[in-house]
Amino acid sequence: MQVPKYIDLISADGSGSTKLAIFSRLSDLFFNYDLLEQLFGFGVEKGNFAYSYYDGSYAHALIPMLLGELGLVGLLSYLIFWLFWGVKSPKVFFTVFIPFFILGLSYLPPLNETYFLVAGISMALTRKDDF
Repeated sequence: MQVPKYIDLISADGSGSTKLAIFSRLSDLFFNYDLLEQLFGFGVEKGNFAYSYYDGSYAHALIPMLLGELGLVGLLSYLIFWLFWGVKSPKVFFTVFIPFFILGLSYLPPLNETYFLVAGISMALTRKDDF
């Protein structure tokens, strides 16, 4: 299947079209805020609404929500954590993280402690297997 067909498929879905709108406006919205807000975000309460396609609506997408809640510094820290986990637990990384990230493009609460618990347990089990 070609990329334009995927875009057509996604845009035909109501949820998919809002995701496309969020990501298409992300760069415009990003430059509406000062440097401190861009770097460190707005926190959990206000951050979920900062980078949405429509003023006052919930972002419902992982990257815009992380940018809104934690800013660029938090987003990079978040991604570095998951990449570090992928290096330490490559088997689990591809079976857990890839589906998690794909679902997160639609909506998963990014700071749910369960994700970090699974990552920690899998790193510990992988480390145990190495001995």
